[in-house]
Amino acid sequence: GSAGRKMHLRPHRAMRGITIIELMVVVAVIAIMAAIAAPNLTRFIDAQRLRGAADDVVSVIAAARSASVKHDLPVAVAFSGGNDWCVGAKSLAQPAAGTLVTGMVADFTCSDATTLVGSDVVRTLASNHRGVSMGNAPATIQFDPKSGLIAPLGTRSLTMTSPKAYFSVRLNVMANGQASLCAPGATFSNVPSC
Repeated sequence: GSAGRKMHLRPHRAMRGITIIELMVVVAVIAIMAAIAAPNLTRFIDAQRLRGAADDVVSVIAAARSASVKHDLPVAVAFSGGNDWCVGAKSLAQPAAGTLVTGMVADFTCSDATTLVGSDVVRTLASNHRGVSMGNAPATIQFDPKSGLIAPLGTRSLTMTSPKAYFSVRLNVMANGQASLCAPGATFSNVPSC
């Protein structure tokens, strides 16, 4: 058997780990990639904060218009602009059965927004959207309960700006009460340009 065979032993190689130089190269590559990605991440977060705030304002307007038509009551949306902005809705009180609704919602401030018939308080605040600012806001938009049109007829607009001012969006409320967004200049986050 085995007595006549020669065994060939290979020299034992030590297990090799990574050197400090290799580790430093990997860390440097990761640092370079992070430095390239950071500005894009900042712009992405800035755009998403603005988009979230603008979508919330559109939702308040849509809920107010819907409540006005559904419950046959005048509903208004109040705006206050700046860095501490607020958008809120208020309706006339539900009349007694058989009573005709007359008039419009009296002027109110956003902080006076009340529960709309059949829903919660409809309001969004700057504190929910850190850093987003609102400029050129109309004082109040009134919805006609029969048609859903804004009264008096016309288009109302406001501008919102992202926290780092990379982006802005214009919110337009058309005479028919529909709200839409557009971006002055470049498009972002699926918002078409104006």
